[in-house]
Amino acid sequence: MGYHPQYTIAQDGIEKFAKKLLGESEIEAILQRLDRLTQEEGRMTVAQTLEVVHGLMNNVKVVMNGMESILKLATDAQLKYCPDTRR
Repeated sequence: MGYHPQYTIAQDGIEKFAKKLLGESEIEAILQRLDRLTQEEGRMTVAQTLEVVHGLMNNVKVVMNGMESILKLATDAQLKYCPDTRR
């Protein structure tokens, strides 16, 4: 993306207007609050993502344990009913 002098001029004008309208200290307080909210949103997103991953891992464990049980039953049945096919 290139340099856009019109954007910079417009942005400077908006900043000056906002500073005059609200006062510099109020703008600073608003920006700090926005920063805190943004950080909090990031932490919440990470927490929700970890919760989803934890749930998925639990589901994978359940499936793997079920498959392990099925394979054990199949092996036991094969040994019981087809003793000549031992490995």
